[in-house]
Amino acid sequence: MEIILSLLYTALFIILIYKINFFEVDGLSRKTLSALFILKIIFGLAVWFVYTFYYTDRSANDVFKFFDDGAIMFSAIYQHPMHYLQMVLGIDTNAPYLEPYYKKMANWYKPWAAATYHNNRIIIQFNAIVYLFSFGYYNVHTVFMSFLSFVGLTGIYKIFIPLLKDKKRELAIAVFLIPSALFWGSGVLKEGITLFSLGMMLFFFYQYVFIQKTLKYLVWIIFTALILAFTKIYVFVAIFPSLVALVIIKKFNIKRMFILFLLIHLLFFFISVNLYQLNPEWDILKTLSHKQWSLTTIAEDQNAGSLITTKVLESTTISFIKNAPEAIINTLFRPTIVESKTLFMFVSGLENLFFVIVILISLFFLKIPPKKSLPLFFTSIFFVITLALLIGIVNPVLGSIVRFRIPLLPFFAIIFIVLIDKQKLVIKFPFLQTILK
Repeated sequence: MEIILSLLYTALFIILIYKINFFEVDGLSRKTLSALFILKIIFGLAVWFVYTFYYTDRSANDVFKFFDDGAIMFSAIYQHPMHYLQMVLGIDTNAPYLEPYYKKMANWYKPWAAATYHNNRIIIQFNAIVYLFSFGYYNVHTVFMSFLSFVGLTGIYKIFIPLLKDKKRELAIAVFLIPSALFWGSGVLKEGITLFSLGMMLFFFYQYVFIQKTLKYLVWIIFTALILAFTKIYVFVAIFPSLVALVIIKKFNIKRMFILFLLIHLLFFFISVNLYQLNPEWDILKTLSHKQWSLTTIAEDQNAGSLITTKVLESTTISFIKNAPEAIINTLFRPTIVESKTLFMFVSGLENLFFVIVILISLFFLKIPPKKSLPLFFTSIFFVITLALLIGIVNPVLGSIVRFRIPLLPFFAIIFIVLIDKQKLVIKFPFLQTILK
C-alpha cells in the first residue's frame, strides 16, 4: 500500500508540474523538471534506507523521531480535532489541555541550547499535516518533502536564469544536482522545509521589488519568511541584510553596490552585538559563546567522530572577529577528503574539492559580472559568507556542518558560475563545448 500511495502522489505532483504556470521555466522543460523531481524522491528514499538499515536507533535520528512525534500530534484528530488544528497551526500552543500530547512527544520541548538556533516543532507539524494524506506510511512523507524542497529550488533557479541565459546547464547543476543538497534536502528533515521557504521567499521578494508589486507576492513573502524564521532562524538572519540592500538598490538606484552590502551587514552586526544594552537577555555574543560550549560538550559526551578542534568563542566582539575566518573556512571547505571518516563525509570532501577546483577555474578564466547581475551576485556572496560564519562559529562537528550548510550550497556554486568566462574556458578546453552546450 505504501508503494501504491507513494506512486500516486508522485504522479499527482508531476501533473502539477505540467499544469502550474510556476513551472514554466526557461532552460528546463517540464519533462526535465519532472525527472529532477523523481531524482529527489530517489535520494529521499536513500535517506530512508540509510536510517532504516544502517543507523537503526529510531529515537536518535532526525529522520524518524520527528515523524513519530507527528503521529502523536495527528492522533488528536480522532477525538479532539480542534486540538489537532491548534497544534499544526500554532494557535495557543501553550494551552494546558495540549500538554498531554507534548509529554508523549520526545522532541517538542528542547533544552534552550538546542532550541535557540533552530526549531524542531515545524517539522513535527509538517509530518502531522502530511499524515492526513499518508495513512502513516513514511515514504509518502518523503514524496511530499521532495516536492516541497523541489519547489523552493525551482524558485532559486527562476531568480537567476535571466542573468545566466548562456549558462543554463551549469545553473541547473548548481541548484538541483549538488549531491549533499540532493540527499539531505530530499529526506523528511528540516532542510527540505528550509529550501522551500528560502527559495520561495527570495523568488517572490525579487518579483515584488524588481518586477511588480502585488498583494499576492507580499502575502507569499510574509508566509515563507515566517516559515523560514520558525524553521531555522539563523538562515533568515543570514539573508535578511541582503534583502534590505536589494530594496535600497531598487529605490535609490545605488551604483556602488558592494559598498552598500558591506555597510548594511556591518550595521546589522553592530546593532546585534549591542542589543544587550537594551536588554541583558539579548546578549547575542554570550548566546553564541554558550551555544558553542553546549555543542562541544554534547559532541564530547557522545564521542562524535567528526568533532574538530576550534578556537573557543568568548562573548566579546574581538573574539568573534578572530574566530570568523576559521568558522567560514570550516563551513565552506571542510571536511577534506583526507579527514573524511564515513561515506557521507567522503562525498562532502569530494564536493569541497570540486568547489576548490571551480574557484581556481574562475580565477584563471575570470569574467567581470555584468551590472545587471550585481544585486543577486552580491546577495549570494554575502548570504554565503554570513551563513557560513553563523554555522561555523558555534558548531565544532563536521557531520552537523555538512547538513546545516545545505541552504548556501546553490548560492556558493552560482557565485563562481557567474565569474567564469565560459567562452574562454571552452576555447582553452574544446572538449567542454559538448558538456556545457
